[in-house]
Parts: sequence; C-alpha cells; structure tokens
Amino acid sequence: MWNFFSTIVQFIKEIIVKIFLEKRNSYDLENKKELIEEISINIQELFDLYDNLYSFYQNNFSHIDNVAEAMTYFNRYNNMYKSEYEKINLVFNKMDTINNCLRRGRLCLNRSIVKHIEKYLELGEFSYMTDGTGGFLFHNLYESFFLNLIENKEDMDKQKNKILKKFHKLKK
Repeated sequence: MWNFFSTIVQFIKEIIVKIFLEKRNSYDLENKKELIEEISINIQELFDLYDNLYSFYQNNFSHIDNVAEAMTYFNRYNNMYKSEYEKINLVFNKMDTINNCLRRGRLCLNRSIVKHIEKYLELGEFSYMTDGTGGFLFHNLYESFFLNLIENKEDMDKQKNKILKKFHKLKK
C-alpha cells in the first residue's frame, strides 16, 4: 500500500516539475525575445545617431584641418547646434542601455552577437579632459567625441555590418 502511495506522490511530483519547467522555459524564451528586441532597437538607434553625427561633422567641419579648432565653432554656436548636443547625449544613454541589456542577457544571448556589440561599443568609447569646474575653463568632451568618431568610423561600420548580419540570421 505504501509503495502504491509513494508511486502516486512521485508521479505527481514529476508532473509538477514538468509543468514548472515548461512554464519557466516559455518565460525564459519570452524574456530572451524581449531582450533581443530591446537590444536590436537600441543598437539600430545608436547606428543612426553615429551616422548622423558623422555626416554632420563632415558637412559642417571637414574643411577645418584641426578637430579642436572645429569644436571652437561648434561650442561658439551652441544654440545653432542644439540638436547635435542632444544627439551626443543620447549616444551615451543608448550605450548605457545596451550595456545593461547585455549584462541582463549574458547567459541567454548568442555569444557572437554579444562579442560584436561589445566591440562596437568599445569603438565608441573615449576619454576626455575637463578642468573640474564643470568645464568653465577647459572641457574637450565634444572634441574627443568627434575625434574618436572620425578615427573609428570605418571600424565601426565593419562591426555594424557584422551585427546586422547576426540579427538578420536570428530573425530567420
């Protein structure tokens, strides 16, 4: 009798575990899809921001040999270039959002895609100097940003194409 009862209990446990695992797997799949979609949207917006800012620089300042000199005009006429300032700040926000998504999905995302996205983000990283007073006397954030963008644009485009190919394969 006890043997029969323990068999029924074991059978019920197996059913509960199976149901739980199926729900968990479907939940994980939904989270993965949402995460991939979030990364896809943000990385494509970042691609567009970089492309727009690169075109902006080429159209407005490429005739000036020195990026630092070009940025004096950029800073001097900051009201005229307000949308570009906003785009640069949006670049930083998108990079943070994508990095957070990559951290959340480290275990479930395709390593190849993660590697290419991380490389792309790395190409967009740069350092800048400031005087510590909020840039009152010295601040080269925008100069460093555009200098980095100009120097890395070709490599960024290569990484962008690799990422797009990987996402295209995922959607098939």
